Amino acid sequence: MTQKILLFEEFIERTGPHPRYDNFIYLFYPNTIASESARKKDFFIEFKRYFPGLEAKLSQEIPLIRKNNPTFEGLEPLEPYLYVAYCIMRSYGADDESLIGTPGAVE
Repeated sequence: MTQKILLFEEFIERTGPHPRYDNFIYLFYPNTIASESARKKDFFIEFKRYFPGLEAKLSQEIPLIRKNNPTFEGLEPLEPYLYVAYCIMRSYGADDESLIGTPGAVE
């Protein structure tokens, strides 16, 4: 099976209160086990190297928004930026399992 990059609508699709990108935001949290592990992978190193402004924006804004609004609704303005980051990391070889925890496989 070949994995496809999710469409924006698929990326933000919600199951209950959680969007599909639920786990992806933790790449942008400082000093967590998940983020520290992912940040050492080639796909994140390349993303940060070539898109430092986008990485900085998400790393600064996501923890602040979540601190003040623990629901995912507060992240809606950042969803287009999150999706761009997702697409970039996918282009660097990351799979959906590594980024969002669910495969976007197509038969």
